[in-house]
Amino acid sequence: MLSRMVDKVYTLAIHCRGKCKRLKNVDQDKYSYIDFLSDIREIHNVCDDGMLKISCSVDDSEVLMNITGDKDVLNMFSRNKNRTEFEVFVELCGVDKGVNEGEYYENKAEIEEEGEDSENEGSKEGSLNREASVLADGKEKIKIEKGMIFVNINAFRKTLKEFVIQEGFKIMRMRNEKTRVTGHCSVKDCPWRIHASPLADGVTFQIKTYVPNHTCVRSDATKEASVEWIAGKIENVLRENPGMKPRGIKNELKKYGVNPQYMQIYRARKKAMGSIEGCHAESFGRLPYYAKIVLANNERSVVTLQCDVDESESIPHAPVFKRFFLGPFGGVLLAAIGLDGNNGLFPVAFAIAESECKESWGFFFENLSIMLSGFSCDKPWTFMSDRQKVKSSISYGLKWLVETINEIVPNAVNRRCARHIYANFRGQFAGAALKRYFWQAARSYNVAGFNFALHKIKELKPAAYDWLLKIPAEMWSRHAFDERLKNDHVTNNISESFNHWVGILEASLCLH
Repeated sequence: MLSRMVDKVYTLAIHCRGKCKRLKNVDQDKYSYIDFLSDIREIHNVCDDGMLKISCSVDDSEVLMNITGDKDVLNMFSRNKNRTEFEVFVELCGVDKGVNEGEYYENKAEIEEEGEDSENEGSKEGSLNREASVLADGKEKIKIEKGMIFVNINAFRKTLKEFVIQEGFKIMRMRNEKTRVTGHCSVKDCPWRIHASPLADGVTFQIKTYVPNHTCVRSDATKEASVEWIAGKIENVLRENPGMKPRGIKNELKKYGVNPQYMQIYRARKKAMGSIEGCHAESFGRLPYYAKIVLANNERSVVTLQCDVDESESIPHAPVFKRFFLGPFGGVLLAAIGLDGNNGLFPVAFAIAESECKESWGFFFENLSIMLSGFSCDKPWTFMSDRQKVKSSISYGLKWLVETINEIVPNAVNRRCARHIYANFRGQFAGAALKRYFWQAARSYNVAGFNFALHKIKELKPAAYDWLLKIPAEMWSRHAFDERLKNDHVTNNISESFNHWVGILEASLCLH
């Protein structure tokens, strides 16, 4: 069964002589330009001898569209199809004798009068109080005409800048004040000129004088391309491709005919990314509120940590991890990662510190101990880290980590990543056979298999056998792991996976 489609009706907020009156229930299919003029004259008491200049807002542009006939009326509704209410501005160009306020036009719509400061003046669908977007007619090519109206001076300035860059000439602004803007072509004897000033309301701007002709040759308008302008043009591009480099941005700006300097592009990119992601400094300022939310919603959490650990389900095995930040303030992310019942990554705890040092690791483990109600001796606490060498000594980061664990959790097992052990082993004892027996020893579940693999290594390379014996078996071979620990990982791939997961955020805000 077919139902009758309800025709869409609009509300027009008509501004004239400092007042706003609303024309309700306007049916676009039954409305003509003559009806429009009649309604405006009737609700604002404008006599028939007065000439009207009418313009309206559109939902895809913040520069007003002129209404001069039936075609424009149809276009007005079409351009505002996503809204139910929009603004109409009327300027009186002739003599206004007024009409008898007791006379009423035959009802085509309900009329509602409101002051300019009414709370309902701006519609929810769109408001003219926003800053101007760029296009005068909703298309890519900007047009400027005498009599064109703009919602405010910022809208006019922005559109003028876009127009100058589009047309490729340099403008000299003789006046650029709140009450007037006057400019001319910078080339001597070129007649191009523009002047705009506010209407009676003191806010709406109108082009009063405009000489569109140029006698000069098109030139470079790069001077008009400010950091703010460039940032506005590349913001959407950076949303799609946040890793775009300055060279790519420069190529993107060529379609506008501008060739800005590298530092200009750098500052514009920084400004655009700040608009997309937010401010790094402000994100640190929000950390106290974040901590308050964590404490209120995550039971047993510590202020600087986000934790969700159940004693009955927790696994006392945590690969420890670090990740350096690339933001303006630097810093390092310290984290302890575990596995849940499905062998999925489970961030047990994390902290943001100024650098990787003994004090930072101490802060991290002290708070981790508070969260876990202490590292009790009856649990097989096990931490896994890399074993990398820098020159002939162990890396400072690992040294600080090991010292901290030994001080705070003296009964813990500090497991080593077999993959990193093999990387050091291979540096001195290369060969496919040695590699095979090394991994056989690391993954063996019993002493016999472990001893067999080491015996084979001894036969091939006694020095390699002696090298491996210096590392306690409980640090890298499965057969020697504590049987109470339900985790048989011999590599630190858990941390590597987490590192890959958060790596794309290394330049993001601390509260992303």
